Amino acid sequence: TWVNGRLQGQVDLLDVHCYRFNIQTGDVDRNGVVDAADLNALRGQFGRSGAAITTAGADVNGDGRVDATDLGLVTRSIGP
Repeated sequence: TWVNGRLQGQVDLLDVHCYRFNIQTGDVDRNGVVDAADLNALRGQFGRSGAAITTAGADVNGDGRVDATDLGLVTRSIGP
């Protein structure tokens, strides 16, 4: 479920394990905040595609490339 630009949810598997996730669009380093550190992490991966991407969160839109679209998503998600 998307709530305020964040993917939120809970998955129960056979009532044995519960996995929670909260991923904010543009949070390249997955620390829960979109900030300059995310821009720097994306910059280090810019222009890469496929297996050459070594920071998984840098491909923000999941199209297999780190490009201007990803940069725009991070830039628009930076908090106040």
